[in-house]
Parts: sequence; C-alpha cells; structure tokens
Amino acid sequence: PHGMAINPTTNQGVIGCSARDETYTLVWDFTTNTRVRMSDLSGAGDAVIYDAAVDQFFFAASNYTPPELAIFTGSPDANYLTSVQTFHKSNTVAYDEAHNLLITHDGRAASAGLLYFPNPMVGRH
Repeated sequence: PHGMAINPTTNQGVIGCSARDETYTLVWDFTTNTRVRMSDLSGAGDAVIYDAAVDQFFFAASNYTPPELAIFTGSPDANYLTSVQTFHKSNTVAYDEAHNLLITHDGRAASAGLLYFPNPMVGRH
C-alpha cells in the first residue's frame, strides 16, 4: 500500500497499491476488515484523499500508465468513475471545494508548478 483514505460514513476506503508486476487500487471495508474489490483501472500512486462535500475519493496515480488523478465514488463501495491525465511524479492531490478544482504538482524534472483542473464528476453522479 502507498496511500489510503477512508470515508467515515461507510468506513470503507481506497488504498493505492503497486507491486513489481502489477498496479491496482484496493477498496477496503474497515468494519469487516475485508476487501470489497480490486481494480486495475488505476494504481501505482501515492496520495489518496476523501472529500465528503462531493463524496469522492481522489487518488494521485502518478506511476500508472498514463499518470493520472483517479476519481472514485465515496459511496456506495468506492466505484471507479474516471481519471484525469497528469505527469509522472505528480503524486500529491488536494481538492478545492469552493471552486471544484483538483490540484496536484507538476512532477516533471525542472518543471515546478501546480496543475489545477475542474472536477469532471461534479454534478454527474
């Protein structure tokens, strides 16, 4: 596991994982201590956050191909929604609720800066 976030309402979370030959995202139920599902639609990243205002998980899957910020529902069961392409090593994520913006850093060498983009799922699920 690399990053983890928990929806306190459901006590389920998203865990970003990677292994030498596999990358995946794990949805975990912390009440029953069991796996809900594994997905290969996103993986190999670091930061995972949950935002209750939009009931979504955001995962900085910066080592996935292509690098991305993946978006999952908060409930039920943290289903994969979509991804927004970023850069390799863009391994952080923040969410601006007031402006519905996803934020990460530009992880490319010698390319300091932040990337901002609208949450493509606001109002769509």
